[in-house]
Amino acid sequence: MCSVESLLGITVTEDFFLYFQVITMPSISHTTVNSYPGRRGHSYWISFDFNRKYCGKRLNGYKGKFNGPGPRQGEFAFVKIPKILDESEKWCDMEISKNRKANELSNSFLSYLRIDSHRIDFTDSWKALMDDISCLSKDIRPKDWVLIEERIGKDCFEFINQIGRSDFGGCELLEAFVHWSNSVTNGRLVICNLDGIQEDNGAFRLKTPTIHSVDESYGESDFGEMGVTKVLKSHQCNPICSDWRLPSTHYNDETILKSNIEPSAPYLPQYDWMPFNNNLPPSYEDCLKHPS
Repeated sequence: MCSVESLLGITVTEDFFLYFQVITMPSISHTTVNSYPGRRGHSYWISFDFNRKYCGKRLNGYKGKFNGPGPRQGEFAFVKIPKILDESEKWCDMEISKNRKANELSNSFLSYLRIDSHRIDFTDSWKALMDDISCLSKDIRPKDWVLIEERIGKDCFEFINQIGRSDFGGCELLEAFVHWSNSVTNGRLVICNLDGIQEDNGAFRLKTPTIHSVDESYGESDFGEMGVTKVLKSHQCNPICSDWRLPSTHYNDETILKSNIEPSAPYLPQYDWMPFNNNLPPSYEDCLKHPS
């Protein structure tokens, strides 16, 4: 009878058996291939548990870890997988599109008010293809796309909900940002569902928000013109935005609905801000040119 040593031409040791066991044992965790770069240019591959940490109507959520070169290496990640797997890449692209738009508008908002650009920060997001699938999982298939997000902790709070209501005091900056997102896009969209944490320095770290748009271009949570109208009706102006106007819900550039709240003062020194000319915020393009 031939021995293993004679067949393989090697000396079999305990280390060999351990190695052979590792490379042949079915995986009980998931891994992805290297992701597309995030906003800051870094890519990662993700390892995550087979147990779901969240189960919703539209997606499942998993706890994972960032791997690969980059500042997030070793940190926890949150992995989202849509339940309609055949549309996984399209869904990931939509979520990333919302994230990018929210960051673009928040940066222009803070730049115009001359506030530190980190006062409102939406967590970065990546998309990646699945690589290894856990032998214990039936919910994920090879080559499905997953969405990866920075994990911001368990103590998240809904500062502003999906229809623009806020039951939490002290977030005037976020309420004004909702107003801004509608005004600066001339009524074409509004950002809401601002969910996240407020850090000790007062900065907000937020998850990817909901965007309602006139042309319903931001996925299943985009309720179109009806969603925009509901948010505007719920919005209450504060000293930051009370001097701005809201475009009419009919989206006619010549028809403007003026806020019914008068500004408390012409100048807000705590924000180093002066009111807009003619009570109208500048165009989005002008904001990008405005010095920070």
